Amino acid sequence: LLFAAVSDKDYGEMIRILRDGLNIAQVTVARLDSGRAADQGLLAARFREAGCSRVTEAGTVREAFAQAVKGRKEQERLYVVGSLYLIGEIRKCCRQQALECI
Repeated sequence: LLFAAVSDKDYGEMIRILRDGLNIAQVTVARLDSGRAADQGLLAARFREAGCSRVTEAGTVREAFAQAVKGRKEQERLYVVGSLYLIGEIRKCCRQQALECI
């Protein structure tokens, strides 16, 4: 799971819903390229508090995406969730790297 959010949204509730609804093996959190971005250290702490043991902090979305893709096995899926800003940044990464993103 790759996650980023803006600080003025209820990301604690987002994390709770994700944790309750998914069997999350690994979480990578990133900081959005926005003045409204939530701190990735705080996001990581919230995931740990929710019971996720494998949580990694990355700097930028580009770094987080590269790290998450590199650590993913071929049969595994990578879910990118949180903010629509995150999706925009991931789409840009995919276009630049000519990757298929669904």
